[in-house]
Amino acid sequence: MPDPRLVKPLALIFPTVILLSAGGSLIGAGAHLLAVESIRATTGLGLGYLDWALLGLPFALLSSLAGVLLILWLFVPPALRALPVAVPAAPAQSPELSARQRRIAVVLGLLILLWLTTEWHGIGMSLTALIGALVLLMKPFTPRKTKEVFRAVDVELLLYMAATVLLAEAMTRSGADQWLAGAALGVLPASLAGSLPVVAVLMSLVAVAAHLFITSRSARAAVLIPAVALPLAGLGHDAALMVLIAVMGTGFCQTMMASAKPVAIFANADIATFTQKDLFRLAMPLMPVVTLLLVIFALALWPAQLRGMRGCPHRSRAGRAAS
Repeated sequence: MPDPRLVKPLALIFPTVILLSAGGSLIGAGAHLLAVESIRATTGLGLGYLDWALLGLPFALLSSLAGVLLILWLFVPPALRALPVAVPAAPAQSPELSARQRRIAVVLGLLILLWLTTEWHGIGMSLTALIGALVLLMKPFTPRKTKEVFRAVDVELLLYMAATVLLAEAMTRSGADQWLAGAALGVLPASLAGSLPVVAVLMSLVAVAAHLFITSRSARAAVLIPAVALPLAGLGHDAALMVLIAVMGTGFCQTMMASAKPVAIFANADIATFTQKDLFRLAMPLMPVVTLLLVIFALALWPAQLRGMRGCPHRSRAGRAAS
């Protein structure tokens, strides 16, 4: 690095973009698959990989850009912004890919193709991902023995993920999610319940703030969709839109070290990167920016897109078949 003071902003940029850009892809988070299933079950609308990209990619790009600009503004000293960037000369000839790299590229290409064509061949995205992962963990795609690879699995991380899912399930089974949702919806006057702007703002605030209480994106979606999004839809609003707001809002989770795995990974690097205080400093301005973007998309763009997708005969048949 040309200056050690650039380590902190870069360490913040990577997890921020990872989390905020995930909304642009259906396979970016398990929460998206939960959202698609909920939308199909409640409205009959079947969303595929490309459909999700049309809905989520613009929001993901804008929110990621907002996060990067805020980090550069807050954590890069003005003197460093004027430093010239020395770009190394490109090699005369690009190095060729190794045989193993070419094999991995072929597998990744096939996985993406299968994800794009899920509606045609009927193989679920989760099953496709699982098969691809198992293939890549075997020779000749890795120089290590398969047994060694499985022994190197981070069991603590798996237990952490399983615990968050169990917490979400416990909230659902115990009725705690319905109690919390009832308390949240109870503050909404009946005269405002039919207003889409008011409901969109409420859903956005709840979705963005949910990471403070539930530290898993999939678990947040599992709680918010049945407990908040669908009850709000019951007030006379589009269920698909409510679910979309809920799941997109769960992508913001940069307030605490434990709020997201990418944040924890970059915070616990081999060198000093950022502290909890730095995360608070970033989250305070970024949270309202992401919430505002969410409300703008929910009111100005997504309703028209969802209406257009419902008018597509192919998607309508897919939704009826799934029902």
